[in-house]
Amino acid sequence: MPPLDPQIVALARAIRQVESGNQALSGASGELRSRYQFMPRTWENLALKHLGNADAPLTLETENEVAYKQIKYLADEKGYDVGQIASWWNHGTPNFTGKGVNSKGVPYDTGAYRDKVYQQYLRYRDE
Repeated sequence: MPPLDPQIVALARAIRQVESGNQALSGASGELRSRYQFMPRTWENLALKHLGNADAPLTLETENEVAYKQIKYLADEKGYDVGQIASWWNHGTPNFTGKGVNSKGVPYDTGAYRDKVYQQYLRYRDE
């Protein structure tokens, strides 16, 4: 396996920190008990894509691997920058910065989320 890209690692750590404070938590919108707050269907799809197994158990090791590989894909294959990746992670689209309330009644502010991820990313990138 090639060495990990430190910029991608920094961004994965930033997303993990903003999503859950690096704690395996279940989310109010139905997220799995995950540090990255994967929705069940998203986990299945990304686990299949990056691990070859939609039923892969959600462990610290597997979720870190899936998050890293998805972020790397978004950066390298889609050409997304840090802000676009953060927006994609929060809302599923790279350029969304809106706010509102989701179908579960949970408020979101993707622009603020993107900014928090970017600030965390700068910290981790410069370590």
